[in-house]
Amino acid sequence: METASASSYHLPPETQLIDYFTDLGLGRSLLLLGAPGAGKTISLLALAKTLLHQAETTAEAPMPVVLNLSNWNL
Repeated sequence: METASASSYHLPPETQLIDYFTDLGLGRSLLLLGAPGAGKTISLLALAKTLLHQAETTAEAPMPVVLNLSNWNL
């Protein structure tokens, strides 16, 4: 995983992605990098599902948005 400082950081196996994402704080963003089949899409969808649940149950929680950039014609 690359952080804003362009350093590589690997989460310990027991770390939940939502916990790391929450620790990033307000205005957070996360870039998932990895080889094909590494689980990036599954991780992203699991994170979005958790964030969606938070948005549905907490009025102050932001609504997650997932965009498939590979389909964009830029």
